[in-house]
Amino acid sequence: MIIRWTRTYKEFGVDGLGENRGKDTGILKGRTKKTNLSTEEKILKLEAENAYLKKIVEHRENILKKRDNFRII
Repeated sequence: MIIRWTRTYKEFGVDGLGENRGKDTGILKGRTKKTNLSTEEKILKLEAENAYLKKIVEHRENILKKRDNFRII
């Protein structure tokens, strides 16, 4: 750990020893956001999201049905 501190101090000086965790660096910070969607693109996105959620609900219902069929009487 001390070796890392000395290397950082030699490379960046006192400013290099500051806290850097949690800070984004670089040009691309985080997820890119596409806010200019057309109405058709919004509709397609929402339809895809609804289809995905319906499949999840259907899958969970099938799991519950299978579990209910295997209960010990």
